[in-house]
Amino acid sequence: MPGKMPHGKEYPLPSFKEGMTVMRGTRLSFPIFLLLLLLGPWHALAADFRFQSSTQYLWYTDPFKNEDQSDIVQYFNIGASKIDKAGRFSAYGYGRISQQFGSETDVLLGDDEDILSRLYFLYVN
Repeated sequence: MPGKMPHGKEYPLPSFKEGMTVMRGTRLSFPIFLLLLLLGPWHALAADFRFQSSTQYLWYTDPFKNEDQSDIVQYFNIGASKIDKAGRFSAYGYGRISQQFGSETDVLLGDDEDILSRLYFLYVN
């Protein structure tokens, strides 16, 4: 008996010999089960992670070219504490990523069409 597809075409169904069954994914199910068992949450340490982000859109007239230019800037503040069991290890950082738009690229004037980044600080205790 052929199977009917949603678009109306009919395709023959596969025929199986007596005693044959369809087993999909059984070869990988046991190793996946073991992997999930070993990577379970009971082995993980709970760390405090903090992330804060802010976005600025800057629009101004370039004084050297007398043309409008705009920048979009994303600031990131990231912190993590209680990383080790004793709770002594921590890391904090602050930086930004920016992109300039709407102006010709003139490297001598500080213009750049690439994504620029700056790391203001990164403290690791």
